[in-house]
Amino acid sequence: MRGDLVDGVRTPGVHRPGRPDLLDVQGPRATGAAPAHADPVGPGPLAGRAGRAHRCRGPRLGPPGWLLSHLLWAGSGTVALLAIAGASTGLGYGLVAGDVPGELARLTAAGLLQAPAALVLAGLTVVLLGLLPRLSVALSWSAFLVCVLLGQLGALLELPQPVLNVSPFTHLPLVPAADPAAAPLVTLLAIAVALTGLGMALFRRRDLAIG
Repeated sequence: MRGDLVDGVRTPGVHRPGRPDLLDVQGPRATGAAPAHADPVGPGPLAGRAGRAHRCRGPRLGPPGWLLSHLLWAGSGTVALLAIAGASTGLGYGLVAGDVPGELARLTAAGLLQAPAALVLAGLTVVLLGLLPRLSVALSWSAFLVCVLLGQLGALLELPQPVLNVSPFTHLPLVPAADPAAAPLVTLLAIAVALTGLGMALFRRRDLAIG
């Protein structure tokens, strides 16, 4: 068997008819060679690694496409978390009230109705990213904190209504205690879309290289 293996290994410049060489069978894997079209990066010690990174990175995205992909993930994640929060509340209250299906559906819908206000904050974040990129994180978190404080302490501190109206959550219908009204929800969604479009237009002007 050893002789067969030895005979199967190609000796440079010598080919034995009737015996397939191991290098012929295994191909480029045996020698570490690769077809010329397999790696767009030139030769060098990191050529293979760079080539794999190039292929994993995929097509180059411009700033608007890069931002839009992040917005889609952030928006869908926000809606999913609101649905989970409403569903968990409905499940707990349904177990106590003895009506799990009804309360689960009612409070899940109530959680989803918070999404327009949350998306307004997301649109504001995009505008801040386009205008003041270095301060966008701090300012967006500050806006969120203001909304939380106004929602939790605004009525307790008897703040005037114009101050409370700064928070988009103030304009949401008081579900599930009251029937939802479509007008404020549509208005908030329109504001969120307008802010997102403005932010993307501002972001497009930045000379940002992706990749």
